[in-house]
Amino acid sequence: LLNEWVTVSKVANVDLQTLSTGFSILGESASEAGLSTKELNALLATISETLSLTDRTAGNAAKVFISGFGTSKAQKALQDIGVAATDLNG
Repeated sequence: LLNEWVTVSKVANVDLQTLSTGFSILGESASEAGLSTKELNALLATISETLSLTDRTAGNAAKVFISGFGTSKAQKALQDIGVAATDLNG
């Protein structure tokens, strides 16, 4: 995991503290949403870099982002544009 963080921090404008704090905030939520560590790294780096957020703020923003996709309203909106929000098992 540390090697992934170092790679992400070199490629994106995000520091190791932001990634580690984001993981501590999002660990369980990301796992329940089915995100891999690479996907979570990408999400945290994108949010942090794009919105110029750091550590806790980026982690909390990502948590809101992930939890928002679980709502029926979000799933309906995604389906309306052709994006499946669930798999065959629901």
